[in-house]
Amino acid sequence: MLFFYIFSMFLLHGFSPMPGITLGYMVAICAFFLNLATGRLAGGSGSLRLDDGIFGVVFILGMLPLILTLSDAGLQNFYHSVWWLGVWSVAFWWVREWIIGSRVQFAFISKAAAYGSMVLSLAIIFEFLTANTAGLYLSDFFPFSINEFPMATVLEAQLQRPRGFTSEAGFSAIVFECLLPLSLDWVRRGSWRRMLFPAIAAPGYFLLFSGGSLLALAMAIFAFIGVGRGVVRSVVVGSVVMALLSVLAMTNEAVSTMLFEVLGRKILDFSLEENTAETFSRAEAYTLAWRIMTEQPWGIGWGGVSQAMFDNHPIFGISLRGTGLISFPLEIGGSAGVLGLIGYLIILWRKLSRLTVIDTLGARLTFVSLLWVSIHHAGVLELWFPMIWFTMALSDVLVVRAAGSNPVRWRGSAKRRSESTRSSTSRYG
Repeated sequence: MLFFYIFSMFLLHGFSPMPGITLGYMVAICAFFLNLATGRLAGGSGSLRLDDGIFGVVFILGMLPLILTLSDAGLQNFYHSVWWLGVWSVAFWWVREWIIGSRVQFAFISKAAAYGSMVLSLAIIFEFLTANTAGLYLSDFFPFSINEFPMATVLEAQLQRPRGFTSEAGFSAIVFECLLPLSLDWVRRGSWRRMLFPAIAAPGYFLLFSGGSLLALAMAIFAFIGVGRGVVRSVVVGSVVMALLSVLAMTNEAVSTMLFEVLGRKILDFSLEENTAETFSRAEAYTLAWRIMTEQPWGIGWGGVSQAMFDNHPIFGISLRGTGLISFPLEIGGSAGVLGLIGYLIILWRKLSRLTVIDTLGARLTFVSLLWVSIHHAGVLELWFPMIWFTMALSDVLVVRAAGSNPVRWRGSAKRRSESTRSSTSRYG
């Protein structure tokens, strides 16, 4: 069941029982009750840890504005409060304890991630071909929990973008962001895997044409280099890459067009130009979040934007065109206030920083996965997506397992790194 949960992470809307609930979510709940009935998991699972307490504080901060103005709270506030708590309890807390109690090795997780990446990629390749030849998408072949899909084109509207088993291409890109780094441990263990995996997984990822994902990848790589090799080297590498891209864009029209279509349009999405769409642009959502956190720094409560939209009630004079702030951290900041946003950033920082003290391949891959996903979520809300919760849970698992293995930082001596890696590998794979 755990293998299927990781493997099927790409089923966000496809085969889901209802919007906002993935098939994997239901599998995790079944596994929880199965464990309660049989007690099959090893002892030690089911614990609450320090970061869980910080999550609890953040959740309470998001409840306080609703409690203080209880007469103004509505069903949307109630639904979102239950939703936040339920998703955290299942997709983060239970999945973490599930992995710990199952005592699976990192190689097991890596294999499931690799299989999921390849199947998703093959599905996207198939959809790209059918969408651009017959106008058919995966939602025309398989059951989805939604019926309306935004149409997206690329390369001056010449090509239709595939979506995968969700409503938007960028959402499938976040699945790749979670699974691709974790897959590399399994990939490196066989010569045929090193050839086959990139040939299958890479086309599916790039056919999504997700500029947000590519920008997040660049930032994650530079941060990874900065942690492992020093900030100066990271800056130098970043500067060289930017210079090369600039030269190519100025000397090659095809490269210039591709860069604008994939990356340029995504950057312009954060501009303050007038938006004629029915929903928020990211710039408008960020402006509203800033307005909320400056005008009411304690927040407007969970589901505050959604409730105001439902009631057709402007927030601080801003008319609403959406039910959320299109950003995971800013939704927390708008709902739970400035302190809630700080609490979330502390949690994220703690999980990333503790991974840098575990000198194993699994910790490095999890670091990249968590950072890549969390950066992209700065422009994506969808709190029910399991990817960010899974990478957070996995980071905790690695920290718990490495607690007694005398871990060293990535930048330690070669001898200490080698000794730490052998110790960690022998105990946890």
